[in-house]
Amino acid sequence: MKKLLIVLISIPLIFSSCKKEEVIELPCLCENGETNISGISISDTEYINIYCPNSFTPNGDGHNENFRVSVSHWTIDTNNNSTITSIPYNLFINGNQVVFEDSNVGPIVDWGGSGYVTGLYNFQITFNFNGLNYQRNGKVSIIRDISNLSNDFDCYPQGISNCTFGDMIDPDYGFIYTTNEELINW
Repeated sequence: MKKLLIVLISIPLIFSSCKKEEVIELPCLCENGETNISGISISDTEYINIYCPNSFTPNGDGHNENFRVSVSHWTIDTNNNSTITSIPYNLFINGNQVVFEDSNVGPIVDWGGSGYVTGLYNFQITFNFNGLNYQRNGKVSIIRDISNLSNDFDCYPQGISNCTFGDMIDPDYGFIYTTNEELINW
């Protein structure tokens, strides 16, 4: 009876000491299937356009090394001529400010991903236009090593078709170019 009691007491101890295998969910590659495009209508003749890629590859191959965002203000005059000017902005990655508003910046500001590893990150863009504050949110995939995509991301390889890059952006017209990334090698 005493042996049975010891066995019964030790069974829960044996099972409770077994480690549960931790399941790590990988982020989906280029999670935003839609392109990060946002337009703000100021009036019938004024618009703000925001173009944000959902991925970049700071891997030293010379293509899409930076997260390239374009924030621009369009005005259309009575002759249907348009004027486009850039708007300085702040960029936050997972709540950390990485690009600071600068009125001397051109139409596109680049951020190289310094301090961040391969993965999916939340971003936020904030800017002020004519005294009003604006904010846009999205997700961006940082891809440092294309040879490990299946280890770093879920939705691979099908997620590749969702990827948009900074080299696809025309600051005036948005995502109109094909990328220079050699996606066939991914």
